[in-house]
Amino acid sequence: MSDLYTQLFSPLGKEYCNYFKYLMIISFIMLIGTILGCLYDAFSKKPLFDMQQYLFSILNSGVIYFVNRLMFSICVN
Repeated sequence: MSDLYTQLFSPLGKEYCNYFKYLMIISFIMLIGTILGCLYDAFSKKPLFDMQQYLFSILNSGVIYFVNRLMFSICVN
């Protein structure tokens, strides 16, 4: 049982840090896309959402990017 526990819950090696690197890059691209999409919609003739929804979307994307960047930094160091 201890061997199974060690195999399932032990820390992974540094080679798995690339997972967080790729998530960080994808989340950054999504953050930029969210910002551009919100700006485009905000300045269109008939916006679909209000300012509070734009800010929440950008904040949400920013937090996801920050968490992935933080996890990558922890993993590398």
